[in-house]
Formats: sequence, C-alpha cells, structure tokens
Amino acid sequence: TGWYKQNNLWKTITKETVEALRLKDYEINEIKKLKDILNEDNILLQMYPQMGEYSVLFYDNSQENSKEESKTWTNSFGAFNEEKYIIGVNTVFNGIKRSEEDINKTFAHEMTHLFQQIEGFPLGGGYDTIITEAKIIAGLNLKDSVNLQTFQKSLLSITKPLTDNEQKIVSIVLRSIER
Repeated sequence: TGWYKQNNLWKTITKETVEALRLKDYEINEIKKLKDILNEDNILLQMYPQMGEYSVLFYDNSQENSKEESKTWTNSFGAFNEEKYIIGVNTVFNGIKRSEEDINKTFAHEMTHLFQQIEGFPLGGGYDTIITEAKIIAGLNLKDSVNLQTFQKSLLSITKPLTDNEQKIVSIVLRSIER
C-alpha cells in the first residue's frame, strides 16, 4: 500500500516522490555525491542545486568493505546525518536483502530530512522533536520535565549566538507557549 508506521504514526511516501528521486546508479558501500547518482534532469536537483553536494551511502554492513559511517545505522532502514551531510540507506536489513522499491522509498524518506535542513525546518518528527531541539538549544537536561514558565524563561535567557535554524525553533516554541 505504500503506508508504514513510524513512531506510532501512519505515513506514506507518494509514488511521485519516489519517482522524482529515481536513482541512475549506486554502488553498495561507496560514498557518492547526490549529483552523481541522480539523473541530471532531476527537477529537485535543479530546484536545490546545493543538494548535489550532499553525500549518500547505500550500505550493507555484512560486507567487509562497509564504511565506518554506516556502523551506527545497522538497525535502521536509513539515516540522515545533518552534521556530515550524508544520507545512509540500508540495503540489507536483519540479513535479508531489501527490494529496490523499499530501498528507493527509504532514500526518498531520508531525502525529506535533507530538504528540511536546506529549508531550515526542524529535522524529522513532530511536535516532540521541536521541543527536544529547543531544550537542547536552551541547555536543559532532556531527561528532566520542565514546566512551561521555566522552559520559556530558559529560552528567553539564551545568550549564545544561534544559527538561523535554532532561531526559528526558539521562535516557534515561544509562540506556542504564549498561546
């Protein structure tokens, strides 16, 4: 059906999205630039030329030549490392080779995180994700529960310089607290 469950929420990747991200070529356990594996006429690559510089790794950790980057991704279908600008797609999960369709869907899903980063949106998830990111920015302990007034005070008293993305996160959370 194309539907899957993530964090107890039903999601889908449309056929059009997967088709727009159709790959021309990739090799297992080789890090490549997106511009080298997407078709040159890819509309998304034309709209976001900077995404061509991001890397992608289709990996199989059961092979001897697996890359260090993929070692922590073994138990997931895919991952996006926003600090290293790399997408990882697992081609073998629990010892079973994944279908090309599943690999392409995972690639499309991980690409959404890349677009979130380029556009300056919080990465992944929903409301709890932005709250977690705001707690990190404010220097709060993630394990501690904090009342709204303390949370708001912590966000308003940040003195360190913030990135544009961090400023957006703080602004969104402060607006939602004020409501």
